[in-house]
Amino acid sequence: MATALEDKIAPFIEKYKQVVYNPFLAQFSRFGPEFDKRGHGTAALQAFFLGSTFGIGIGLYALSENYNGFGLYAVLLSLFHFLEYVLTAINNPSKLSGHSFLINHGTEYSIAFFFSIFEFFFFHSIFPGFKNCWFFYYIGAFLTVFGLAVRVVGMYTAGPAFTHIVQSEKREEHNIVTAGIYQFTRHPGYVGWFIFTVGLQIILVNFISVPAFGYVMYMFFDQRIAGEEEYLIKMFGDEYSQYRAKVPIIPFFKKPHRWGLTAAPAAKKSN
Repeated sequence: MATALEDKIAPFIEKYKQVVYNPFLAQFSRFGPEFDKRGHGTAALQAFFLGSTFGIGIGLYALSENYNGFGLYAVLLSLFHFLEYVLTAINNPSKLSGHSFLINHGTEYSIAFFFSIFEFFFFHSIFPGFKNCWFFYYIGAFLTVFGLAVRVVGMYTAGPAFTHIVQSEKREEHNIVTAGIYQFTRHPGYVGWFIFTVGLQIILVNFISVPAFGYVMYMFFDQRIAGEEEYLIKMFGDEYSQYRAKVPIIPFFKKPHRWGLTAAPAAKKSN
């Protein structure tokens, strides 16, 4: 069922890339190398956008009676992207670029994001009182802050071993991190991000986007984790296999599933 749905959506995603996304990015190339993915101009524009969003969010949360939930959403979302850049600067300054803000994280994620904004404003125009329900957005805020904290702690604990791009080759500073939060979950960055994104949709009281984001993020992380752990087993062999057998992805989830304690395949010996 999931594969059939993805096959139906794929042509629309490809059309979006051709008509909207790729032409938009091409506009910046004419300003010179400062606006490529590693340029200071690209980072400055994104930082300005995030700072403005953060400020507007604080204003809405503090002063608006109708959009305080959306203001809280804007504050936490912009804080997430800002911290992604800061932690990359701390842990991997050589990898730092405009993409370190992680604002653009794939076409599927972008479509889901814009749909969630549309859903909020559409239903807000019909049921404004329901969209401002403090009960939901404080539950969402708790989950969002908790998820963000888990991800930040995971990134900081991993240090240079944490990168936004899955590594297929072992780097000199690459090691298996098993201390701190990694004693309870072997992928705190993914677990935290998953909780964070779902929590944001609860803040907005988006009953369509809550399960939609949960599905999109689960499928993304499930595939990414499978590929990443294949590389980790090739790099570290039995050392990572043993760690994987002891520590689940979801803390205390012991069932035989990839997000639990799936037995890793034995490392292949080189001839």
